[in-house]
Amino acid sequence: MKIYKAQIITALCCLILISFQSAANNKANLNLDLISLKKQGYQIFNKDNFVIKCNSKLKINSEALRLAKEKGMNFIVSSYVGSENENSEKFGVIYTIQISDISSQYKNIPQSKQNEFTIKYLDSYCSSLKANNMSYSRPNFNGLNSVEYTFLQNGVLPSKAIIFIKDKKAFLLQVGTRKDLSKKYASLKNSFKFIK
Repeated sequence: MKIYKAQIITALCCLILISFQSAANNKANLNLDLISLKKQGYQIFNKDNFVIKCNSKLKINSEALRLAKEKGMNFIVSSYVGSENENSEKFGVIYTIQISDISSQYKNIPQSKQNEFTIKYLDSYCSSLKANNMSYSRPNFNGLNSVEYTFLQNGVLPSKAIIFIKDKKAFLLQVGTRKDLSKKYASLKNSFKFIK
């Protein structure tokens, strides 16, 4: 009987060790993937769970975060900005990524109704765009419902944007430029990937 118990304990110890090794290997594989993506030119944003390629180094937009806080918009948790040729009105490009934590709006929504709520949230976003005479579309983006639209940033800069929701966070990707807008926007949008 003692030998049988010892075999069970040994087997359990082996299973635990294998499970730790597997978890370590999975973590190592994730790190290798991130290292590989970085070598390919991706910028990594672990805090916000995404990677993206951008022709400009994206930096925390502390000014946007400060203004949001002043206006009581504490749900905006991250804001990144980058630019190219900022001194050229003709060739300048502005890249913006904003992430809002909208989890409080899901507070009393049962799990089974959350996808439906996400669609209603995006419908409401579309209503705001429509009220401001902005055209939009509703593409599927990386398996998520989204809203994509074109507008004039500050009334003068042609811009394209997409908003989508994952894990109760709204992600907004935006590009503004007078030169090759569709190409630059598509490049940014198509490079966006969630880490997990």
